[in-house]
Formats: sequence, structure tokens, C-alpha cells
Amino acid sequence: MGAVVSFRGITRRFGSLLANDAISFDVERGSVHVLLGENGAGKTTLLSILAGFLRADAGEILIDGQPLEQGSPRVSLRRGIGLCAQHFLLAGALTGAENILLGSPECVGLRTLPRARLDRLLGIARANGLDAPLDLPVEELSVAEQERIEILKLLERDCSILVLDEPTSVLAPSEVRPLFATLRALAAQGKTILLVTHRLAEVTEIADRVTVLRGGRVAGEAAAGEIDRDLLVRWIVGEEIQPPLARREARPGETVLALRSLRCGTGACAPQDVSLMVRAGEVVGIGGVLGNGQTEIVRAITGQIPIQSGEIEILGRRWGAPQRTRLADEIAWIPEDRRAEGLALEMSCGENLRVGLPWRLFPGRRAAVDLLRGFDVRPLDPELPAASLSGGNQQRLLLAREMSRRARLLLAVHPTRGLDPGATAFVHERLLAARAAGTGILLVTGDLAELLALSDRIAILFRGRVGYAAEASGVDGQAMNRALVGLSP
Repeated sequence: MGAVVSFRGITRRFGSLLANDAISFDVERGSVHVLLGENGAGKTTLLSILAGFLRADAGEILIDGQPLEQGSPRVSLRRGIGLCAQHFLLAGALTGAENILLGSPECVGLRTLPRARLDRLLGIARANGLDAPLDLPVEELSVAEQERIEILKLLERDCSILVLDEPTSVLAPSEVRPLFATLRALAAQGKTILLVTHRLAEVTEIADRVTVLRGGRVAGEAAAGEIDRDLLVRWIVGEEIQPPLARREARPGETVLALRSLRCGTGACAPQDVSLMVRAGEVVGIGGVLGNGQTEIVRAITGQIPIQSGEIEILGRRWGAPQRTRLADEIAWIPEDRRAEGLALEMSCGENLRVGLPWRLFPGRRAAVDLLRGFDVRPLDPELPAASLSGGNQQRLLLAREMSRRARLLLAVHPTRGLDPGATAFVHERLLAARAAGTGILLVTGDLAELLALSDRIAILFRGRVGYAAEASGVDGQAMNRALVGLSP
């Protein structure tokens, strides 16, 4: 059908860092083109140039054979390019509908949105299986619902080139297939999908063609049917990924976290009568489709929302309704949203490493460099602002701080979201090493493979209740899958 997007020698530097090095490849019209690469490979920089947020130092982009004026999001949008960024560009105080229609010339005031546009928007949402609460402020929505708002924004603006940066990283497995069906249907209509993912299994499921970046260069490119997982891994990381640390049988110690008949939060999926326990030296995993009470449980544990009934016990101290918990120094927390909850983006990497530490334990520059190197944060410069790092490297920075605390209890919420396969294996090793050292870990993840690989015990949530619980070694797959969709085991 011909190339609709052509990258020709795109080069971009950030100081001494060469983010894109003469990148060239084509994206065919009406195709799903997957862009792969480890964190820091240059994917986000390339997409930012395409969307008009950055200018290349050299090279050009052709849209339907005509040069694209760089450095202007308005021009890129006018050429049909729409970006769903990894970190959503939404105004939290505005509703979903207001965010989608924000900037439209027909919308004179946000509170007087044209009825015809709203009806059209609802029709697009229903037709593409992207239903979301459009009348609520997006700050009240789950991460998955916010992503649907971002995708609806592109469809409502009739973008013909949809650029999706890690669209499945916030989705549960049951939500990925409907999204892929939507993308396939859009491609069949002639729209072009450029999709970034770190999940290798998704390549064979959705991609027509794959381009892999490594170190800012094109490491490999081929039709999806011509490549296998081993080849992709070699292109991505240059070597085979080593398996996670061998797992030893758990030897749990004292209870470090207990939830007893916990009820908290609001809404149909708020936690109801949730009971579970985490002991030192074990991993307890909470799984389920996102938006079924996982976020509220973590918010109650971390004291962000009050306990309505039941009890939370942390390191021997108990809280009940209507109290809020208070975290102790021996607790580490990897939050769901690294940018909003985990990092101070305007501060340097070194300053972020010191957040929450007593002054006497503040790492100096040498210690900060060693910590960044240990977690492979790139670039290796503690003076750089955290905002300048790629999403994956921001996650590594957060992990470096929290997993170096040697905490008695670690709350790990989607710890590998947005990470490439090599980085994911690295995080799994660190989590298992913390478990072996005696840390009790509460793992919240929407990745079932990760849940089963790391957990000693699992609990599946549906609409705020535990629908299935078992030792991970004895999981009944059919019963677990039924619980994920609300059916009795």
C-alpha cells in the first residue's frame, strides 16, 4: 500500500548523549508497525520528533512522501499524526470528555461542550470498545481508564497515524485483546498504527512489521512472520536474557503486613472484606483486571485513604476505622505512577535517591553513581533532572531508591511496567533477592506470568473482593481465569 511514514537519517543528541543515530525505516499505510527496544534505545525520542515535540538535529520525516515540518505538535496533528504518550497528557481536574475536546474550535467554554460532538464521541467509544466514564474528572479514573481517554482523543480528531507508546503496559490481559481488535479494525479502515511495546508475545499477535532499536540505531527490521523470539531478544539486548534467580522454597518469618476484613474507598469495585497476610521472606501477589480494588488497597496501606472498616497491621502496629496508616522507615514502596507518586521530576537523580532518607544516610555523589550504575540508570549522571530520563530509566531510578532501603516490607505495584525484557528480568532478580534476604513483599501486578513467577501465594480480586486465593505452586489455572472475570471457581 506504500509508505505513509518514512524516517530518513533521524539523528538527535541531548548533550553528549546520542539518543537517535541516523535512524531510517518506513511504516506502511494500513499496517500495525511495532517498535521495540530496551529502555534508553531511543524510541520515545523518535516518537517525540514525529509528534512535533522535538526537532531532529539531522535527517527528515516524510509523510506520504512530503517532508514533515518538525518541532510543531500542531503541524504534526494537522498531518494526521496523533500520539498517545506513555505518560498521559491529561488535565486531572477536567472530565474525560473535556480532555478529549480540549482545544477544539467549536468548544467556546469547557462547560458548554457541543451536544453533537459529545454524541459523536460516545459513538466512537461504543464502536471501538473504549467505554470510559467521560463525565468524571480524570484524576478520579484508573490508569487503564485514563489510557482509553487518550486513545479516544486521537480517534475523535480523525488521526490517520496513531502513535501508541506502551499502550498495553497499564492493561490487564483481558483488556489487551479488545484493544488489539480495535487497532486491527482501524488498520483495516486504512489507519496506520505505530506501536511501542516491550512484550514480545504481542509482536506475533498484533504486528505486521517490526523495527528494533538498540543504542539509538536500528538493530533489525523484518515482517513479523519472518522472526522469532530468540532473534528479537538478540536484536533488543544483543545477548540472551539470563533467567531469574533460582527460587528457593520460602521460609516465612514474622507477619509484616496483615489486612483483616478491610473495606476502603468508594465505588462498585472498592475493596470489601479483603483479608490477606504477608510474612517476612515471602512474596504475596495480588492479581486481577486493573480497576478492581488493587489501587485502593495500596492507598489504604500507604495512608492515602482512610479505613472504613476492618484493620491493617503493619510491622506489629494496628490501624482501624476511621484511621489512616502511617508508614514506618522500614517500608519501601514502588508506586503505581512513578511520575505522580514516585519521583520529583524537577529534582536531580541524586536528590531523588535521597528522598525519605535521614540526613545522616544521604548518599554522596560517589554513592549515588554506584547506585545508578547498579540499577543501570542511563545516563549515569546524578546531576541530571529526573524529568530528562526516559520512562524506563525513571522506573530504574525509583527502583534504585526503594530497593536499596533494605526494608522489612516492600510494596511493589506494577514494578516492571514499561520495562524492556532485560530490565524486567533484572527487577525480578532483585525482588527475589530481597525475598531471600527476608523482606516481605506485597506484589500488585496485572501481568499473570509475573504474578505466578514471583509469588509464593496469590489472591485474585474482582470488584473489590478476593475471588480466588491459593499457593502459587498449586494454582488451578481454570479457577484463576474464572475468578478474573467474576465467575466462581
